Amino acid sequence: MDPLSHRPLPRPGLRAWFEARRASFAGALKDIGLPDNHLWIALFFFSTGVEVGQLLTVALAWLIHRALRSWPAMAQARLATLYAIGTLAAYWSLTRIAAMAA
Repeated sequence: MDPLSHRPLPRPGLRAWFEARRASFAGALKDIGLPDNHLWIALFFFSTGVEVGQLLTVALAWLIHRALRSWPAMAQARLATLYAIGTLAAYWSLTRIAAMAA
């Protein structure tokens, strides 16, 4: 159900997203005593905050890159950073897959 109009959601993907968020974050909020009529607004602001945080992280990385791109060792540091990020992402992915399989 759409949290605002109480009608069925038009797309299965959107429904799955709402259900996953409700089951995790909204479920935790309900467990600590937040009234039902406040769950969806809390869920909206939580999700919005996550997205804004991601955009700010990308903007900060871009600003750092712009500030340091003329630095002579930037090419080597860039390559090392890319490998470090890739390695960390692979590690996190594998640990999550292993946790779901267990």
